[in-house]
Amino acid sequence: MVKNNIEFIDPDGEPVGNNLFSTKNEFQLDLYPNPATNNINFAFTLKSASKVEIVIMNNLGEKVITAIQCSRQKGFYVESYDCSNLANGLYYGT
Repeated sequence: MVKNNIEFIDPDGEPVGNNLFSTKNEFQLDLYPNPATNNINFAFTLKSASKVEIVIMNNLGEKVITAIQCSRQKGFYVESYDCSNLANGLYYGT
């Protein structure tokens, strides 16, 4: 069995994991484990009710897949995504 080695990095090229990064102070996101092999968890906090879309992009900036697409109320959430179908490499979670 081949295990993927997938690492997520933030828009500044820094590894994401065990630290929150925020977008427009409306959304805080943490991805773990990083690097991932089979599943990645997206932990996020919403400051107000919002539609959530988490997109996985490759290092060329191309959309690979929409991992999470949902509507949630204000609060903290953890959503899991099976990333075992992704090739080894670096990815962005946006």
